[in-house]
Amino acid sequence: MNHNETLLPQIDQLRQRSLIVGIGGTILLVIGAFVSQADFFQSYLFGYVFWMALTLGCLGILILHHLVSGSWGHVVQRYVESGARTLPLMALLFLPIVLGMTQLYPWTHPENISATYAHAVEKKLGYLNTSFFIIRQILYFGIWIFGTLWLTRKSRLQDQTGDATITRRMRIFSGPAMVLFILTMTLVSVDWMMSLEPEWYSTMYAVGRIVGAALTTIAFCILMVRWLGDKQPLASVLTTRHIHHLGNLLMAFTILWAYIAFSEFLIIWSGNLPEDNMWHLRRMGTEWSVFAVVLIVGHFALPFGLLLSRQLKRHIVPLARIAMGILVMRFIDTYWLIFPAFNNHELKLHWLSLVAPVAIGGFWIWLFLGQLKSQPLLPLNDPRFHNGMANQH
Repeated sequence: MNHNETLLPQIDQLRQRSLIVGIGGTILLVIGAFVSQADFFQSYLFGYVFWMALTLGCLGILILHHLVSGSWGHVVQRYVESGARTLPLMALLFLPIVLGMTQLYPWTHPENISATYAHAVEKKLGYLNTSFFIIRQILYFGIWIFGTLWLTRKSRLQDQTGDATITRRMRIFSGPAMVLFILTMTLVSVDWMMSLEPEWYSTMYAVGRIVGAALTTIAFCILMVRWLGDKQPLASVLTTRHIHHLGNLLMAFTILWAYIAFSEFLIIWSGNLPEDNMWHLRRMGTEWSVFAVVLIVGHFALPFGLLLSRQLKRHIVPLARIAMGILVMRFIDTYWLIFPAFNNHELKLHWLSLVAPVAIGGFWIWLFLGQLKSQPLLPLNDPRFHNGMANQH
């Protein structure tokens, strides 16, 4: 039996509610699409990018776990496996973005780009064109889904057979998988987000998105540990050191996110070139600057100050509260990254920008929980699991 009798009804109940939310949100999205196609596609892209960051973050953390074999990874392994296995759904949900490309990406209409930046954008059209864009997305999803299915199927096979050699095979596979993951994450960050403003570029942009995805996933996993940590079988193996490790990871990625964001800003500010600083001016020299202040305080200063406490990082309840706050900040950060590209100076909040992530999130959580309930919560037949548990006591 994968879960105790009290856990299955809780998961099923939350799945049903999530599905209802997803269906209800979809109905509102369809209505919104008829009211304003532009607002629909912009909001849908925002919601999609937020949940896709969590999905890809799950895949990245899963690959990292098989490479380093930390004991913290066994506690969250089933969560990141289940999150990564939502990739086929996310591939299907990408179709509206393909349909709305001409309303989202200025490079689909290069003739409308300002003469000031037309020459710079023209040089990028060999990469930024509709046909090549679609081909790249097919390749990305193909690589991600193949990697996810290979790792998770091997993990489930080990659950069934107890074959210890599978652990070594997963580790060997994860080396080149991590290289491909970083490469595709870099390219997809350019394709989906940076190319919203094709006249601008930054070599640090994709790094920030990768770190943001990892931070989102660590925060999400902490919330899952808070929910299931006092229930069997996790309750019998979860220790204070596991929680402390997760708290340290949350702090590390919080610092790394701030370091990358500040470094990118400092380099561009010191150069002070119009073609470089335009991205930050749209977000800091206009009404959008309030988001920048919120992110500085809420995404870095406050959680960093709290996570300096060793005691706080060793207790799941306060740690989960910080993780929840960081997820809210990740939501705000994604909004701040995307919407100024469409509303240059005006801070515009549309009701669809709330409906879209709720609708997509409803379906995502429904499928995630379905994957989670279909397997044991712990990889009991992985020899690294027992070695890690022994080292925790």
